This record gives sequence, structure tokens and C-alpha cells, in this order.
Amino acid sequence: MKKIKNIFSKYIFKKDRINFFLLINITLVLLLTLFVFFKFRKIWLIIIFSAIIFLIRLRRKMFGIHLTLEPVILFSVLILKTYGLRYAVIVAVFPLFLSDIASGRFAMDSIISLLTKIIVLYAIMFFPSYNLVIVTMISYILFNEGIGTLLALYSSVPMDQVLTQVMTSTVIRLVYLNIFLYPLCGLLGSIC
Repeated sequence: MKKIKNIFSKYIFKKDRINFFLLINITLVLLLTLFVFFKFRKIWLIIIFSAIIFLIRLRRKMFGIHLTLEPVILFSVLILKTYGLRYAVIVAVFPLFLSDIASGRFAMDSIISLLTKIIVLYAIMFFPSYNLVIVTMISYILFNEGIGTLLALYSSVPMDQVLTQVMTSTVIRLVYLNIFLYPLCGLLGSIC
């Protein structure tokens, strides 16, 4: 017992006092962060999802990449099924709007893109008992890609460029939804 007391006082209280208290403080901060996260989970998820969308879209816009890589539809559908339409619209619209403003590429097509995302979310709400991936993809293709294609053709963008962009962004959305939608719904505890 005396040996343990000597080791305890010699190594923890004298030599590594700063490290010991630093470890305690880090542990307390982590516990507090976990408590705040679980207490205000809705707000944190909206912030995290919006930040991911914002950062990916900002990088994409700044580098001039035309492929839609950000998981807007995936995250907004998750929030729609977990917390409702009001919060899903925030996740679908707010980071897109901010990234277009921050990159200096805000134009009329940005407004149309924001409106089509809202229409897609409303369309998903009208068919709650059907397969969520199929309803999401059909409404996404009809409203988002359909309107985008018509606008691109109206502005005389080459047809091969339009079709390539539509097909690749549709495939990316399909991959996001098929791989991540149901596991993330399970983690969030929502019914998808």
C-alpha cells in the first residue's frame, strides 16, 4: 500500500501535475461537449450538415468544378425525415446561398437552384409511404435536373456538357442516397 502511495504522489502530484490536470480538463471538456451535443442535437446536426455542404460547395465553386459533389439532397432528406420540413429547408438553402455569395458566383441560376431544392423536399413529403430513395431520385431528376437542363438549353450551353453534368450529378446523388441514407437514418433514430 505504501509503495502505491509513493508512486501515486511521486509521479502524479509532483512530476506530472500539469499533465494530470490537463488530462482532467480535456476529459471534462469532452464530457461537456458530448452533453451539449446530445442535449441540442438538432442544432448541432443542422450546423454540421450545413458546414459540410458549405465547404464542399465553396471549394467546388471557387475551383470552377461543375460536378455537384455536395450531399445537399442526402442531408436535407435526413433532416426532413428526422426533424421536419422547416429544418430541411434550412439545410438545403442556407449553405448553398452562403457558398454562392462567398465564392462570388451568386446569380439567377442560384435562386432557381435553391427553389428547386425546396420543391424536391415538398415532393418527398407528398409520398411518405413509398421507398425514400426512389421518391427522392424521381423528384430530384424531375424538378432539379429537369429545370436545370431546360435553363441550360435556353442559355445555349452545349448539349453534351448538359447531359454529362446531369448524368454525373444524378449518379453521385444516387450513390450518396443508396450508401448513406438508411445507415444515417438509423443513427439519427428517424423512420426512413
